[in-house]
Amino acid sequence: RATKLMDKFRWGPTFITQNRDLLDGYKNCKNSNAVVQFQETFMQEYEARRLQEEAEFRQKMKQQLREDRLANGEDEEEEEEEDDDLFVNYNHMQRMENADEDEEDEESEE
Repeated sequence: RATKLMDKFRWGPTFITQNRDLLDGYKNCKNSNAVVQFQETFMQEYEARRLQEEAEFRQKMKQQLREDRLANGEDEEEEEEEDDDLFVNYNHMQRMENADEDEEDEESEE
């Protein structure tokens, strides 16, 4: 029924695809307590994934900064002072992930 309803919207099929795990989880809930439990578990798992991705992104950015500094002949001591100012910009995170995927695609084509 949800698919039939969402097909009326241009973005409907994408909504179903993007939210498949959530929709299936809610579908399997038998009562309101199960819904609350599912939501809590989902949010805990989501937060854990987000923190992991953020940590990986920070590490990747630090490595990239380190490599850039070394390539420019800069001293590594300067790096430690500036690392505290490093924060996660989710827009950049998405662009870096897309760039990594593009590199992988190019490598597989060769």
